[in-house]
Amino acid sequence: MKLDTYKFISNCSSCLSQKRHYGKVSGLLNPIPIPTLPFEFISTDVCGPFPISHPNQNLYIVNFICLFSKWAEIRAIPNQKSETIAKVLEEAILCRHDSPKY
Repeated sequence: MKLDTYKFISNCSSCLSQKRHYGKVSGLLNPIPIPTLPFEFISTDVCGPFPISHPNQNLYIVNFICLFSKWAEIRAIPNQKSETIAKVLEEAILCRHDSPKY
């Protein structure tokens, strides 16, 4: 059965056009340096869209995590624009803690 499946897929033009090359590495992964101070390294992620929260019309959640202390700052935002995220980064991290090294 495995051989029949392999033959079918290798002769199917639709399957061949969407064929993925698993196991081939396009680049090397670099390890993240180990932080030695709080807020030296910051990780950022945006989640959403979620149902609209009234009255602020926020659809997304942005979170900043200190990789040393695991402290999380989470804010609701209306969009994923870089200007919005930069403003939240300034208010949540830069003004309250310090400028991260990375």
